[in-house]
Amino acid sequence: MANIYDVVEQDITVNGTSSDPFNDVAISVTLTPPSGPAFTIGGFFHSVVNGNRLYKFRYMAKVGGTWNWSSTKTVAGGATTSAGSGQHPIGNTPTLKGHIKINPNDARSLLYDNGEPANCSRQTVLFKIRGMRRGLK
Repeated sequence: MANIYDVVEQDITVNGTSSDPFNDVAISVTLTPPSGPAFTIGGFFHSVVNGNRLYKFRYMAKVGGTWNWSSTKTVAGGATTSAGSGQHPIGNTPTLKGHIKINPNDARSLLYDNGEPANCSRQTVLFKIRGMRRGLK
């Protein structure tokens, strides 16, 4: 079982062939946390297994409890159909600290999601964040 702040990964198998599995199939996943609104993320092509396309999605749960998921696939030029659904039980004992964010009480410092101080260069983190917003890697 995954815990708060762990990366949760799920496989989705898509039957059939595609000349371009990276672009011909779109996976959309709706995640419903134990509390709060549902949200949607995308899946990605991973590999071919036994002639089928294997897609995955990943997320980090910030609250413990049962997370429900449902997915759809859209094939280029075709209809949108169900690609699967399920649940992920998330424990309340974090093994990781979570994402890094700006401290809401002191904009000169950084915190992890769990509230612990993040001892790294704020300038480096902000440069990376600003670069990502501009489409830089």
